[in-house]
Order: sequence, then structure tokens, then C-alpha cells
Amino acid sequence: MNGVAKFLESRELLREALEVATDPDYKFDLAVQLNDLPVAHQIAQEVDSEVKWKQLGQLAMSAGETWLQPHCNIEPDMILRLA
Repeated sequence: MNGVAKFLESRELLREALEVATDPDYKFDLAVQLNDLPVAHQIAQEVDSEVKWKQLGQLAMSAGETWLQPHCNIEPDMILRLA
């Protein structure tokens, strides 16, 4: 299914690519591209990768989504720098 997802991504159909992708890393990247924080959060929980948590935290803070702070181990001073 990732072949189909990559084809859809090449056609800029990211939402559809996310729906059919099976690889968690690829799905996470698609969710980040779509700024779909709830989906990226769910995948980060499943994969439990420090890199993914950090990326998700940075994306969440730049989007003003402070609800993710406790999940991503975001330092309070990082919030102030991004504000």
C-alpha cells in the first residue's frame, strides 16, 4: 500500500496518501505535512520515537497547540521562544 500512497503523494493527494499508507514513519511524515497533529500524535504514541516526539512538539508549539506540551516534553522556555 505504500506504493499507492507514494503515488498519491506525488499527485499532491496527501490526505488520501495518509489514509492508505501502512508504514508508521511514512504516515507520521504525511500527518506532519498536513499539520494533522492528532494523527501525528497517535502515531508518535505508537512508535514512541524521541525524534518524532521532538518534531511533533516543535510543530505543535509553532501552531499554538499547547495541549501537546505534556506529551512532547516541551520545555517552558521553548514555548516562550516560539510565542
